[in-house]
Amino acid sequence: MKLSKAYLAIIILLCGIWLCGCGDSSETTTDDTAVEQTKQSADDSQKESNPPIAIYRGLALDIDDRNVDVEGVDEGVDESTREKFHEKYNREYYLYSDGTFLGKAQGKMEAIGYYAYWQITFPDTYNNEEVAISHDYDPYPRENTYTNADFPKEFNIGGTVLAQVDKQFSVNAQTKELSSVDLDGDGKNEYLALLLDKGSNFFAKCLVGSDFKVIAFITAFKEESDYFDNLISHYTLQDSGEIIDVNNDGIMEILVELPHYELFTIKLFTYKNGTFSGGDFITMTSIQP
Repeated sequence: MKLSKAYLAIIILLCGIWLCGCGDSSETTTDDTAVEQTKQSADDSQKESNPPIAIYRGLALDIDDRNVDVEGVDEGVDESTREKFHEKYNREYYLYSDGTFLGKAQGKMEAIGYYAYWQITFPDTYNNEEVAISHDYDPYPRENTYTNADFPKEFNIGGTVLAQVDKQFSVNAQTKELSSVDLDGDGKNEYLALLLDKGSNFFAKCLVGSDFKVIAFITAFKEESDYFDNLISHYTLQDSGEIIDVNNDGIMEILVELPHYELFTIKLFTYKNGTFSGGDFITMTSIQP
């Protein structure tokens, strides 16, 4: 009988330990969830308060900053503003081009004048970078597939995409290049297509949704553009822009470069959840090969 009581005492003790363990596990799970939520909230807050600085071929993508005459090309600004800009932009950047990380380099702010007040240069590089970003994250969260042949049937002659373009612009368009990537992370790929007509009198870069409906165009006609020959010769998908996440929000923006006099312009587009938005034109002072 005494032995039975001893066993009973051990069983009760073990049950108590197990119950305590269950209680601690539940509290730990709750605490871990709270910590994870707090960490995520802190990360989101940090992204908002300290967003990445993005540069395309030396030019800041921040519209407000770009329009400040920091280096005194015209009337200039006060010294405190100049110091603030130098502190912000004279820093180390991560360099990218054509979906590839090229390395890190120190950026330096310099005056240029004319169409833009200042730019960021990288004296210790070969200047083959297209995009420079101040923060260390993966700006290519999803694969961008490029091809100049064997297009999906929708992009071939008689396909639904070309039919939309032909009808809207009264041309006979042909697909020359195609990029396919999930821009907004919804699991469905969008397309960026380079189109020319049979007589090379019409040029278009168009964004096409996963349902193969054309979302937006950038177009030019030979008789209306002073830069048309340059456009069709040098402004391919791979050589004139980038599909890249420039602000670490998981959305891959489309940077499209276009000729302008002896210069070039760059336009930033964002596509998210079926909504398309385009930024302003950004003008640089020289066309790089």
